[in-house]
Amino acid sequence: IGQPIDSFILSLSQIHEQDPALRAGEARFRNVLDNTRDLLYKLDLNTFTFDYFSPVAEDVTGFTPEELFALGFQGIRDRVHPDDQDAAGFAMAPEVSDDELSTQVEYRWKNKSGEYIWASENRTAIREKGRIVAVVGSFRDVTVAKRAERDIARIRGELQNMIDSMPSVLIGVDLEGRVTHWNREATRVSGREMSDAEGKPFYEAFPMLQDKRDRILSTIRAEAPYTEQFSVRDDDGKATHYDLIVYSLMQGGVEGAVNRVDDVSTRVQLEELM
Repeated sequence: IGQPIDSFILSLSQIHEQDPALRAGEARFRNVLDNTRDLLYKLDLNTFTFDYFSPVAEDVTGFTPEELFALGFQGIRDRVHPDDQDAAGFAMAPEVSDDELSTQVEYRWKNKSGEYIWASENRTAIREKGRIVAVVGSFRDVTVAKRAERDIARIRGELQNMIDSMPSVLIGVDLEGRVTHWNREATRVSGREMSDAEGKPFYEAFPMLQDKRDRILSTIRAEAPYTEQFSVRDDDGKATHYDLIVYSLMQGGVEGAVNRVDDVSTRVQLEELM
């Protein structure tokens, strides 16, 4: 396994066999090389043949180093998911420039059992006289992390759908009062999209709460919610009545607050008639 690497180390050992420090350094190098959990490889770009695969190959891909050598460059490339061929960046050649070399890529790759895993690969070019003659790289299975990212994205989408379905204005803020969440009703009432509101102070993104700024900011760190009823008059003097409830979020690693604003004009009008 890894014959070129073995030959290199053997040659150094023969030349410097009387140097204990060198032998110790070689041993440490070989120990790191053989025990890293990433699959390490070296690809000769003149012949597009692999010179080395680390022993962990079977744990990562299901293939032994010998089987990967037998697959060869084309066989390994053919196992990349059809939709990820460009992302994998296998269009390498000795004339490629530093800007064109894909040094870090992620793509799906079919392992020995026939399942696609997510691979994260880091590559470094080896040059001779200005030409890239080889690539050394590491190949890591990041399938679990990718699934976690997908699950987080799904949960975020579900949460956004839930808050968008609420008839209330919902505005999430961090400890400094910057907008972190913004539902569809907040967009309708303010005329401002989430992309424009996110990261801005809530009182700038939602001017209706401008004069509530200090009270809301003080409530963010409080345990009890804050409630208030207020009115806003349009240019014709017509009043719209709102209920404001500020819920502090200071548990479970979440720090901030949710501002809920409800149009209660109909209720107020009925109360005035009674």
